[in-house]
Amino acid sequence: MRRTAAAVLAALALTGTAACSTETTPSGGSAGKTTDDCGYAFVHAATIGSSLFEQWAEDGVKRARTDLGVKIDSVESATPPAIADNFRAFAQQKCKKVIASVGFTAAEAMTQVAKEFPDQQFAIIDAEVALPNVRSYTWAVEEATYVAGVAAAKLSRSGTIGAVFGMDIPPLKRWQAGYEEGAKAVNPDVKVLVNYVGSFSDPAKALTLAIAQKQQGADIILPASGSNLGIISDSVKNDFSVVAIDPDEATKAGEAGVLFTMQQKVADSVILLFRESQDTGAEGGTRDLRLRDDVFAFDPFTTTSGRFAGKVPPEVTEAVKQAYDDIVAGRVVVRNPLAGQ
Repeated sequence: MRRTAAAVLAALALTGTAACSTETTPSGGSAGKTTDDCGYAFVHAATIGSSLFEQWAEDGVKRARTDLGVKIDSVESATPPAIADNFRAFAQQKCKKVIASVGFTAAEAMTQVAKEFPDQQFAIIDAEVALPNVRSYTWAVEEATYVAGVAAAKLSRSGTIGAVFGMDIPPLKRWQAGYEEGAKAVNPDVKVLVNYVGSFSDPAKALTLAIAQKQQGADIILPASGSNLGIISDSVKNDFSVVAIDPDEATKAGEAGVLFTMQQKVADSVILLFRESQDTGAEGGTRDLRLRDDVFAFDPFTTTSGRFAGKVPPEVTEAVKQAYDDIVAGRVVVRNPLAGQ
């Protein structure tokens, strides 16, 4: 395994699960139940209310039901052991076309259960599980952060930009690599400061690191720490600007210091997973989700809410759009630092 981070099943009496929106509740089911087809399943790696990430994933499940006309049962996991329990319960029904999840925290449990049920197809986003019955989808986030790096370097007046990441894990190495490469592509002399918090839930340390970067000259900072509200809300007071990775966070914390947003479209990625499963069936291997799949959005560059357009000069917007188009067309290939690992 390489990491890249419904209603309760009453008849199966799963401990540690919580109710979640579901098209149908697999009530009356039991381990060993066998039918030709009972749709798809989605297992959240946490409770929906605990994470924007899980909320976006559930939005994708709901939209997939409507847009694709498929039946998808979804269930939350209130504790880490419940993730494997939920995978196992759905697999025991022996009728799910694909059992899916999002996030590297679900990868270990999926690996375990997929080995137990080799005839069951699984799929996961934002992680890699190297088994023949698991389809892995990983965001080529280095392409997105390359675009963000181009914009930040173009907008920087000091010639120094920064990034504050959460845990030092492989997916965030892709964030860092693209950001640095994009910035250097338009300004070889730009200085890129990078710090890791060591946690996704330490807003005080995240803000301290951002302020330290400002003191070293950074005037634009990309926070992807899992605790970004403090950095965004205190950016103006501390005289730096922010690249927000979530428009909702930008709104909640205050947009005064936000120059532009870069968003992973989690819901759209979930829909893509189910659409491909519906069209071709699940299979093993890894598929990168790239800019050309339209799973990243940049406001005000590829979409606009009208909230940030006035903060970006036209010549910067043109350069950023060109960088985006070059990646989509294959004229620019962004290095994946995890390739071959």
